[in-house]
Amino acid sequence: MELAQFHYQTLPGPGYIRLVTILPGERGSDLRLQLEYVRLNPTLSYECLSYAWGPVGHGRTITLNNSAFLISSTLHTAIEHLRCARQERKMWIDAISICQANIEERSQQVAIMRTIYKNATRVVVWLGPATESSEQAMSFLKTMGAAERNSHRRRFGQVNCDTSSESGPDEDEKRERSTHKRSSSKANNNGLHRGKSSAFWKRLIHYSTKNDFVVTGFSERTNHKEYFSDAWLPHWRALDELLDRTWWSRTWVVQEVWSASRVLIQCGSTTIKWTTFQQAMSYSEAWDEMGDSVRGTQREQHWAALRRRYTLAIHLAKERANGRALSTLLVTTWDRASTDPRDKVFAMLSLAGEHEHVSMKPDYTKSTEQVYREAARDIIVNHGQMDILLAASGIHQNDGLPTWVPDWRRKAFTKKPTLLVNRHLMLRLLYGGSMSSAVLEGHGYRAAGNSKPLASFSNNLSVLTVRSQKIDVIAEVCEADIATMQDDDFLNQAFDFILRSEFVPASTRQHEADVRTQSDAAKDTSTLFATLTGGGKIPDDNWASIIRNVMQRRRLFVTRDGRFGIAPLNAQPADVVVLISGCNFPIVLRAAYDAFVVVGEAYRKSSNQFFFSREHWLMWRDIQFTDG
Repeated sequence: MELAQFHYQTLPGPGYIRLVTILPGERGSDLRLQLEYVRLNPTLSYECLSYAWGPVGHGRTITLNNSAFLISSTLHTAIEHLRCARQERKMWIDAISICQANIEERSQQVAIMRTIYKNATRVVVWLGPATESSEQAMSFLKTMGAAERNSHRRRFGQVNCDTSSESGPDEDEKRERSTHKRSSSKANNNGLHRGKSSAFWKRLIHYSTKNDFVVTGFSERTNHKEYFSDAWLPHWRALDELLDRTWWSRTWVVQEVWSASRVLIQCGSTTIKWTTFQQAMSYSEAWDEMGDSVRGTQREQHWAALRRRYTLAIHLAKERANGRALSTLLVTTWDRASTDPRDKVFAMLSLAGEHEHVSMKPDYTKSTEQVYREAARDIIVNHGQMDILLAASGIHQNDGLPTWVPDWRRKAFTKKPTLLVNRHLMLRLLYGGSMSSAVLEGHGYRAAGNSKPLASFSNNLSVLTVRSQKIDVIAEVCEADIATMQDDDFLNQAFDFILRSEFVPASTRQHEADVRTQSDAAKDTSTLFATLTGGGKIPDDNWASIIRNVMQRRRLFVTRDGRFGIAPLNAQPADVVVLISGCNFPIVLRAAYDAFVVVGEAYRKSSNQFFFSREHWLMWRDIQFTDG
């Protein structure tokens, strides 16, 4: 007899959720589930499932409350592996627990998802079915995690060892994850890792704050170097494949994992604790410490292709952005994907710190464009600075957004230049140690000094009015695009561009010509090199890679005043370079009738450190940003 289709009953109120009971059964038998609604409270005992939804098509029918219910094949496989043979298993599974067709319910449930995951006894991360390489990768993570754990215990005099299994009693995991969260919180508050209380580090914190840096933690002095020899190459290749699975790159998993008190990663039937994964991935994402470690190995030639998947994994493991500003959360998760583009914002709302005063709520009745506009407005109003313009969508994007509003979809991220970072300031701050000694968050630029944002918005959030000061006009743009060129060819074209420009003073052209023919040491005095590296003082053997990173999707320009700068690829002559009150970077604008559209952020050596006087303020005027 054919089963009737399942129909959801309306939840009694906003404080209720639905829990799924997976009924016991042998592998291969039909899946039978029960669904009930309960009032959400801390005493409930249930697990949460974190997984990648996968393709919408190719669904599988299961039995839910003695009715037929269609789920994705991805979820069907996950439940098959999660089902116990002899006992029931109670879980919260978003695709089943939320009536996806009910927009009002979906908005309400998404608003409390952090609480749902936080109250769960455990969050189970489902990576997918096992393969031969996944088994090897999971084993390798356990090996590296154990090595880091033992090293940590030796450093801090802890002699007791972890005898719990990777899926069994989790008292050790609770203790370790609690310690990790406290350590992260302490790092966010005062920048000190345990044991880092010397006068040097106190000075570092003082000057980092003074120069617009926030010290968020210190790298974990890993003992993983031995694992980077080519003898471990098969294990790394297996891990490369595991981290390429879809789950690692999704947006929602950030909230799901960062909200949980306990997390278990499962691939096939093999499990590993989240804390073990964190210990295995105890690298510094800020300075690409893992990228440095692969130098001289067979994996070096593949690192450019592998970097993204390890960056995403380490970002999850470190949790540095948890509880930070909404703008920080959006920027650090920009490279993640979501089926519904509105979720790029909604998934981050509850992760922002309580002091951030986030007023937005998930609302699926609003369009993506409206959600992104409101997010930009709230960040400007609540965060107290205009640096969100660094992520502005810019011109020619055809995304339905004003040029000043960021497009948080991943496809937009792939078209944006990397964030500029003042490496020269970092080197001055870190004179006492290597670049992996500390992790600093921020960029170090102060184009608008200590000014506050002065902004107003049109009713439909299409027009933004700001206080600005014009500092220059672009006269010429170099056509060289580093993405299509070898390092030496790009540098030669950049020198040629400067040396033949009629806007550059003769004395500057002569100096740059001398630098071109002299030793690497002369680069320290070159305005061109300082510009192409975003103001950095770069070691001789690193300049090419730094310039390539900075100049991706950027072009060199010369202003009418004869100064050098860099701006997005679509900058063109007659574009205006302005300072904006509350924004730490100069911004390139293009006139559009009586208003402007945003081209993107700029770096011009003399204008990225700026301090106000009363006379300066009298030179400022209000301008409007509008649609492209």
